[in-house]
Amino acid sequence: MRKAQRPDNSSLKPALCLAALLLGARAWGQDTAAATACATLADDLHFIHAQLQTNSSPYNHDAAIAERTNKVFEEVLARAPECRTDNDYRTAVLTYTASFHDPHLHATHLPTTDTVSTNVWIRRLNDHYFVWNSTEEAPYGLRRGDEWLGCEGRLAREYVLHDVLALQGYTTLEAALYEHAADAFLRTDKAKGESIDCDFLQDGKALTKTLRWGPVDEASRKRFESDVKGRPAYALKKEPWGYWAGLSAMTAIDEDGRKAMQAFIRDTKELRGAGTIVLDLRGNAGGDSSWGERWISGLIGDKARKGEEAGSSCLIWASPENLRNFKLDPKLNRGQKGFIDCGGRAPLPQRKTGQRVYVLTDAACLSSCEMFVMALRDLPEVVHVGLPTNASTLYGDVRDVAAPSGHAGVMFPQKVFAMASLWKGREPGEPIVPNVLLRYDPALEAQGQDSLRAAVLDLLKRDGRLTNP
Repeated sequence: MRKAQRPDNSSLKPALCLAALLLGARAWGQDTAAATACATLADDLHFIHAQLQTNSSPYNHDAAIAERTNKVFEEVLARAPECRTDNDYRTAVLTYTASFHDPHLHATHLPTTDTVSTNVWIRRLNDHYFVWNSTEEAPYGLRRGDEWLGCEGRLAREYVLHDVLALQGYTTLEAALYEHAADAFLRTDKAKGESIDCDFLQDGKALTKTLRWGPVDEASRKRFESDVKGRPAYALKKEPWGYWAGLSAMTAIDEDGRKAMQAFIRDTKELRGAGTIVLDLRGNAGGDSSWGERWISGLIGDKARKGEEAGSSCLIWASPENLRNFKLDPKLNRGQKGFIDCGGRAPLPQRKTGQRVYVLTDAACLSSCEMFVMALRDLPEVVHVGLPTNASTLYGDVRDVAAPSGHAGVMFPQKVFAMASLWKGREPGEPIVPNVLLRYDPALEAQGQDSLRAAVLDLLKRDGRLTNP
């Protein structure tokens, strides 16, 4: 299972619509260059739509999703003859898949198009946006830590919503503003040499800079991404007061991933004797929820029990392909609904171990990461700290299918999660709010310091946990 982003969240407007989706894209047909992908656009749209109708549990589970995607499908299909370029093709497919309003479903295998950038890299901290190039290489006289206010009369938040997130279908997801702020000045709908006037705040003084779109400085971009997202899949560090364990992924799809997950489970033996543990889940977008269950079992010495909790199963749409994939009863007919166990569990033992586990999250935590957090919060020794999570939907366990043309494909969720243990009083699409909310210190972050780690250590100090009992 991968994980997700959400349905309607009243905190974000406007609602996603076709006009908003196309806001950041060039008008179709403006570029007269021929694109081979356009020749298969109608067939590819039909292929993706058929996959959702046949195999996607959410499409068949939620009438609102089906109605919305059907409507946008017809609108985009009607414009398919206008397609002239690869960018037109991408816009059409992305507009359709965005109508699902959930990152569990998105277009794949799309043709590449020219990407341009102003090479100003942006990071969102708390509710503000900051230049995050190193000061030595920041262009236009900007410096790391300068606040980006917006461009051409639009606030930074609105710019990201409409120009960056619209074609990804995430305009209803608060956490997406964190994740995709980095894409603010990476575009496929701008031409080299075009300019944009943007406002910044530097040392308390407002500045307007004319930024120009040009080739992407890949070296600078990689340094930025490494700085913001460069966490190892798993790392354990012994501290004077206990252990700091970092887990930024829950997947074992390659050898490095398998080694990381095996170490994550193996180290629970050592952690059992620790008085204080910080489990740092920042950057963790989920993966396989069973790794979280196994970690909890290893830590508390009891096996997590499966399938005993009412409503703990997943809903699977019983198409022939899904029946084969999930080894469901082949006698189930197409169009019926079958249920399989997807890792639901009975409440864990409410016994104290004398430990204190601080679980640190940020807005990246979704899907299996959120399942892990909800399971951890069952334990009396756990304190959830940091930022609200990403806010999962009901859907997960994705499958990627390529269209016969090779120009597009679709990754879609196959399961509907009905586990009461996952939601516990919150609605799908709502984040998990920590017991103790923390905030970034942008000034410290700009200096290369980890302000959330500093905030956690300050909390441990207040709790009398900076020395092992």
